[in-house]
Amino acid sequence: MKLKKRVVLLLLGVLLMVGCTAEEDVVLETLHIDSRINRIDDVDEKGMAAFNADGKWGYLHVDKGIVIEADYDQVSPYYIGYTVLVKDGKSQLANRQGQLVLEDWIDDYIEYNIMTEAYTYYDVTTSKHIILDLEELEPPYTYPDSEFGGWDLGRYRYHVVGNKGNLYDKETKKLVFDDYYVTLREVYAIEKEEDTYRYFIMENKDGLGFSEVVDGEAKTIVYGSFRGGKLFGETETIVMGDGEKRQLFDFDGNLLFDADGIERQMSYEVSDRRIAFKENGKWGFLDAVTGEVSIEQSYHEARDFHNGYAVVYIDRYQIGIINTEGRLLVVNDDE
Repeated sequence: MKLKKRVVLLLLGVLLMVGCTAEEDVVLETLHIDSRINRIDDVDEKGMAAFNADGKWGYLHVDKGIVIEADYDQVSPYYIGYTVLVKDGKSQLANRQGQLVLEDWIDDYIEYNIMTEAYTYYDVTTSKHIILDLEELEPPYTYPDSEFGGWDLGRYRYHVVGNKGNLYDKETKKLVFDDYYVTLREVYAIEKEEDTYRYFIMENKDGLGFSEVVDGEAKTIVYGSFRGGKLFGETETIVMGDGEKRQLFDFDGNLLFDADGIERQMSYEVSDRRIAFKENGKWGFLDAVTGEVSIEQSYHEARDFHNGYAVVYIDRYQIGIINTEGRLLVVNDDE
């Protein structure tokens, strides 16, 4: 597999006065990769994605092309800068440049322990788990803070008795609801500014929906005969669903997009201000804030955005990666 097209630098000169300089704009051409690639996983925070070709796995970078050839039975996600490669029952580590970092292949599966932030394997000769001593590690991989509130939510405290819950308002020293009840499913604390939060709850009593808790009172945003829902603080939007039927709302309860599950379909996930939708048999992406089309529906299939990139199927066999503007960055057509 060879990278056949690379970055082209365009110099755009605009003559404004004597002695003016040319402006520079970098235009990325599409990377054309091996047409045998039939699967690309989600792109990680460093622009890397695992891919499969003829039953074997490798890694590509959205700007650099193929980094690790598809020669392996398995590859793991990258943690602290390394991926585990598995081939013929043996394991090896590779860095983000595709270089193997261990002197020898390990006769066992190497695993990454999130708690200890270390790679380990089982040594059958000593019957012990060995921690690999890796030098010059990248900073430990950390998960972003969740927007889901825990027990203590700033002004409020989520209190449970048995399987019934309620919110306790620390300022008024009163319960938000008259009684503890089982229908309080999830509590969200969305930070708007430093130490300034908006509080939301999901509840299901006769239906399912979201309310915002303002000054100790719950005010309904959206409620109905839904079976599922998700709240996204970054875009201030809510996705509600009943099977294949899904609706997109803003935090004021305004309906931004309605997908009936037949003529229109919509994802449950909002990321990078984009949400995938299907209309007239083709997939595209909506602006999750306005509900308007941001990337025209032209794809046979589209996956959710991750870290600014989405994997799309241009047709049944042609697969690629686009950015949030809809620019095709990678495609498997071998041109």
